[in-house]
Amino acid sequence: MGTYIEIPFDQTTLRAYETMPKGSGPFPALVAVQEWWGLNQNIVNIADRLTSDGYLVLAPDLYEGSVADDSAEAQRLNGLYAASAPAKCMAAYDALFARDDVRKIGCIGWCMGGRMSLHLAVNQPALDAAVIFYGRPEQYFGQIADIECPVLGLFGEKDESIPVARVEQLRQELEAAGVPHEIVVYPGADHAFFNESHHTYHPEAAADARERTLRFLSKYLA
Repeated sequence: MGTYIEIPFDQTTLRAYETMPKGSGPFPALVAVQEWWGLNQNIVNIADRLTSDGYLVLAPDLYEGSVADDSAEAQRLNGLYAASAPAKCMAAYDALFARDDVRKIGCIGWCMGGRMSLHLAVNQPALDAAVIFYGRPEQYFGQIADIECPVLGLFGEKDESIPVARVEQLRQELEAAGVPHEIVVYPGADHAFFNESHHTYHPEAAADARERTLRFLSKYLA
């Protein structure tokens, strides 16, 4: 449905997956950020579905062509590329912002991409909306007041990497900062509950999260 393009990044270019709705726009747009596995078929499929819902989607390839099939390789790639991930996500935002066929820009991400979505919310004041699927928030505690866009956070109760107490701290900091937000913790759901190819996929939580995400994006990117 989409195609791979090159976007400007650090005096060179960065590969990204782009998928566009039919028509001439201007469209609501999303930076879609991968899990720690890389820009794999799961992320491509999600980007395509979001485009079928009316969004122009740009997914930066944070691992520059590499994809992990197991946790050891994902950890290795994450170690190689984690430091450059925030700048690459910002480059994807900038590429969308520069276009004439884009009207509002949000960010959505899963796992490490969820953390990158929060990073953009904290560091890009022009961002219009941020959706965080089980991204670890603690790195940004104390900076939440810098967010100027609405935030939707979707987490799993059984996710040991993001304890519910940490999710509650995120909620409290958003409330204290007056940031419009919705934070959901799904009972019985684990990390990666939205990933259909992962053993922790939780169909009920995933379906509800998809509906909440579409309502949220429709409200703030329309």
